[in-house]
Amino acid sequence: MLNSTDGAPAGGYSPGMPSEPLVDDGFAERWAAWQARGAAHDRSRRRTLFIIAAIVIVSAAILNGVWWS
Repeated sequence: MLNSTDGAPAGGYSPGMPSEPLVDDGFAERWAAWQARGAAHDRSRRRTLFIIAAIVIVSAAILNGVWWS
């Protein structure tokens, strides 16, 4: 028994509850949009990190050249 005082066997769901799973018609579209948004964000972050890394490397090369000359 599952929280029941009437002695009925606990078969899982109540008799009024549908046994079929709920179908979400727009799930595939929303999931594709979510993945596209994530991919765009990843590309943006990758581009930003590439630019920052390039600036750091060029700055280090310039400072190294100034230091040793």
